Amino acid sequence: MKVSTLLEGAGTGILLTLGLTWNHLSSYHLDLYHRQLPITSVIRAVNIDLLAACFFGILVVWLLHRVDAKNRTLLWALFAAAVAARAVGGLIADELITRQGVTPLRIFLLVFAAGASLWILKRSWYSLAIRGIQGVLVLLGFCTLWIPAQLLHLGSVHQPQDKLAFSTAVPSHPVPHRRVVWLLFDEASYDQIFDHRQSGLALPNFDRLHEESTTFSDVTPAGYMTEEVLPSLLLGQPVQQIRSTKTGDLLLRSIRQGEWKPFDPNATLFADAQRMHLTTGLVGSYNPYCRLLPQQLNVCWTQLLLFTDHFSGEKSTMQNVFAPVYATLARTFHLPIEHTPTDAEKFHSLMDAAQGLLRNEDIDFAFVHLPVPHPPGLYHRNTGLMAPGGSYIDNLALADRTLGELQATLANTASAPMTTLIVSSDHSWRVPMWRNAIGWTKEDEQASGGRFDTRPLLMVQLPGQSQPQTITQSFPALKEHDMIENFLQSPTTQQELDAWIAKQNWLRKG
Repeated sequence: MKVSTLLEGAGTGILLTLGLTWNHLSSYHLDLYHRQLPITSVIRAVNIDLLAACFFGILVVWLLHRVDAKNRTLLWALFAAAVAARAVGGLIADELITRQGVTPLRIFLLVFAAGASLWILKRSWYSLAIRGIQGVLVLLGFCTLWIPAQLLHLGSVHQPQDKLAFSTAVPSHPVPHRRVVWLLFDEASYDQIFDHRQSGLALPNFDRLHEESTTFSDVTPAGYMTEEVLPSLLLGQPVQQIRSTKTGDLLLRSIRQGEWKPFDPNATLFADAQRMHLTTGLVGSYNPYCRLLPQQLNVCWTQLLLFTDHFSGEKSTMQNVFAPVYATLARTFHLPIEHTPTDAEKFHSLMDAAQGLLRNEDIDFAFVHLPVPHPPGLYHRNTGLMAPGGSYIDNLALADRTLGELQATLANTASAPMTTLIVSSDHSWRVPMWRNAIGWTKEDEQASGGRFDTRPLLMVQLPGQSQPQTITQSFPALKEHDMIENFLQSPTTQQELDAWIAKQNWLRKG
């Protein structure tokens, strides 16, 4: 067997498993960051699947050369189309390709149609295209000199055992007493909630809070991505980029191309609260909060991303090796398969945890990071049911319902009259990211008009506040850190908040 055939087959194997290996090959290790650790058995399984795919690719390419060495029939176009479709399917599963209309079937038909057209119209061009594809596969095949070695090393690194929830004993407080509650609605847009609300959308709980709180109408966002904004808000420092170490620790840098520094949990709002002898609790999604803040939280509950590759760190290496294949067979032949929580089940679990945290009056500073109204749509406001296919506007209605439920929980606590409530978002509705992506709806297009308003949400209801106030001056979201720090230190009146805001504007202008 020729060396070129071996390399073409190895390159084929790399394309066939691109969806499995891509995230693990990135130096940013964000796949590792968002999974429950350890995932060493997952990484080892990916490596075995890659090597198996390479051997399979070598066999297929060898057979093609044997059967079709000279004639250059349409078998090569069929082969190229199948490999391209599988590679694109893997990248779609990893959400690296999200554009509407891009599907494995369409890619298969496009590549095969292009090959067939060349074969019919110009055989010499067809042969040249096939040689080009073979050359690309050879170049990819050289990657087997480093990819398996990198995965082998990553799979041998010791990773900590993540806890998705924990609680420590805290002293019971006499009630009522002062509390600070921070609710963060992921991707909530001030513009869509207040300034340019979609016709027919009712948001009674946001409206009611607006009439009883201080609303900031021109907040400058701290960033574009949740992974960067949340650390920046907790630290009060700009974060432009993040990455994870091989053991799941978070690294940050404040400017692009700047120095990477470890995330310091002792510099966060939660550590500051504990130094003020306050108890802390967090319920959140997306970020591995329980891993990042193990000593700074008295109560923690985290819901990490749900991946669709059927891998799990709780499975053995060999179980993970066969997991993707078994999942495909199970869907095809209706075989039994492990239950994957639906969006509704995940959301209800998070809400149960959030309400439990707010009911726990022994927690002085409570933070809840909610996954709505973040796309894709998982709610239908006309039916009140949670199911895929809704719009961002539907998700806004779910966010409003969620706000009402959490406010009702707070209202039933003895400490409600002494509770400061902050309702905010990490960033606004990122129209450029979602427009034309999978899940974008006609209602999304109508509501946005293709326009991106960058203003996130920020509302503060002080204890006893019943009159509205709107702050129209530009307010940097990073200042939320300092504002919450003041709320933690001592009770804050409306006059004191106004004076603090004026001081920040004066400092910024100066």
